[in-house]
Amino acid sequence: MHVDYEALIPYLSEAVRANFNDIKSVKSKADQLQKTVDMLYDNFIKQEPSRNQSSFNTSFKRSSASGQISHFKKLLVGSISVITLLIVVIAALLLVEYNTERIDLTPKNAAELALERRVLTELFHATNGVRWKRAENWLVEGISICNWHGIVCTPSYMLRIDLSNNNLKGTLPSSLANINALERLALSDNEIYGEIPSFNETNLRELNLTRNKFSGTISPSLAYIKKLQTLILSDNELVGTIPRTFENSDSLKEMDLSHNALTGSIPQLKNYKQLSRVNLAHNQLIGSIPDTSQLNTAMHFDFSFNKLNGTLPIFSYTLVTLNLEHNKLTGDFAALRDIVYLTHLQLSNNEFTGEFAISTLAWHSLQYLNISSNHITRIPRDKADENSWPLICDASNNNLACPISNQTAIYCRANCA
Repeated sequence: MHVDYEALIPYLSEAVRANFNDIKSVKSKADQLQKTVDMLYDNFIKQEPSRNQSSFNTSFKRSSASGQISHFKKLLVGSISVITLLIVVIAALLLVEYNTERIDLTPKNAAELALERRVLTELFHATNGVRWKRAENWLVEGISICNWHGIVCTPSYMLRIDLSNNNLKGTLPSSLANINALERLALSDNEIYGEIPSFNETNLRELNLTRNKFSGTISPSLAYIKKLQTLILSDNELVGTIPRTFENSDSLKEMDLSHNALTGSIPQLKNYKQLSRVNLAHNQLIGSIPDTSQLNTAMHFDFSFNKLNGTLPIFSYTLVTLNLEHNKLTGDFAALRDIVYLTHLQLSNNEFTGEFAISTLAWHSLQYLNISSNHITRIPRDKADENSWPLICDASNNNLACPISNQTAIYCRANCA
């Protein structure tokens, strides 16, 4: 199969272009290696005495010729291995930044290329591009958008935009949603305001708009982006509820909506197949915590600084970190008794009561424990007498019954009533 290396150059990642300014030079090195192998073979034939030529042709009859042939074979195989390795490296560099089920190498037509350039031009003007920190090659006639700062064109003709911390000020043009090939949009740490466009018809895998000034509600259509894996909208001014459409988003792995002004309850999470991190801290959410017992991935939840109430639900045994500080949660800790991988547990400033009891395995894996400012009456003595206390532990401001062990008092800042 013939590969037009030169045609691939505009679509290589920045990392590949940094190492290979011209892909043709790599191909020429492979050709040179092939010529070297041919030369070695010719020299071997020419330098062998005539008495050994017959031995070469009947190599299995004479041991000396057999040894020479074996040496040549090793040399030949070694050279071919170098060529093969080089080809594999080239292929790996072309594919390293594109991790998907299938690679579609169908080139874009002129209309698609023109659309992408037009939309990016609109983005430049809408966010005061003349005052960006970096804008190398933007809007320069004759230069491919793949060479504009912050733009990456993948070998599969997908588009990635990363203009984080680049002094963008303004609103996002709705036309961004028209780039079907858009795979990643990272615009964190800027001063972009207005509403977030709808991207439901794109191939987005990552949308990161954290630390901006976006307002309005979260569009339910975001949950319909079939390939979306990472959604980070934290530290904005978003209001309204979390759309129920997110209850059926089976591709999402990470969702961070923290530090906004979101209201309502937390959507059900039990239908997620790949979800591992959810951060909804510092909002105004109410209601109970949804059941996550059916999730099998390593879970990290942060629902702190809200107005959640009710008791602890049954969590998946794969729970790793849990932060529920500053809510209105009540009841005991029975839901945590089967957790075995827990490393960080933050339950301070709630209304928990009774005995703090978690599994022995979870107790030994804990690195950070904060159960202060509750109504806990007892830490079991078999736990309190252990030497393997969490590195950081705070059980102060509770109703612990006297007496308590010295370890509990010293390592967890606890006192008894």
